[in-house]
Amino acid sequence: WSSACALPISRFQSASLIVGNSNRGFYGLRKKEITEISEEQKQALGKMTLTWGVSSYPPGENWSQKNRRRNSVGLIVSFGKKTNAGVPYFLGFVLTKTGKPFEYHRPTRYGDVGRYVTLANPPINTMMQTNVDLRKHFKAAFGTGVPYPGVSGIAIEVDTRDMSGVGFIQKIQFFE
Repeated sequence: WSSACALPISRFQSASLIVGNSNRGFYGLRKKEITEISEEQKQALGKMTLTWGVSSYPPGENWSQKNRRRNSVGLIVSFGKKTNAGVPYFLGFVLTKTGKPFEYHRPTRYGDVGRYVTLANPPINTMMQTNVDLRKHFKAAFGTGVPYPGVSGIAIEVDTRDMSGVGFIQKIQFFE
């Protein structure tokens, strides 16, 4: 699925990719298709570790209101090939101030094949390591009727739109 726009405000600082802007909000999505490994290897990828955090949360973020679901940083993992919806299944793992950890949310677009899930509500300027069982989250989000198709791509997402927010990612690791 194509990028909405290139991340206009991003930089490396203290060995981390910083995304966001404390002066204005924006939305960005940049996808990287995983093409360097075989389909069998993609199927075997079932876990992920993220080292990341938030420097500032969007002030109006409210995950209990569908039109105020914003995040300072998120990692979208796509699974398998395009579905009938035109995009592959995907899970958006986010750090939020107001979202309940491990509660799944349907996105406005592609709600049949996508979900967002808050992994934590960390204090600002805290580097944290998050271990993610991708198979477990996929099953929880889409049920047992959809077989795990394997990891096919990643995207870094920032969704602050009319609010400011800054997040950072230091490391993304996938493993079996």
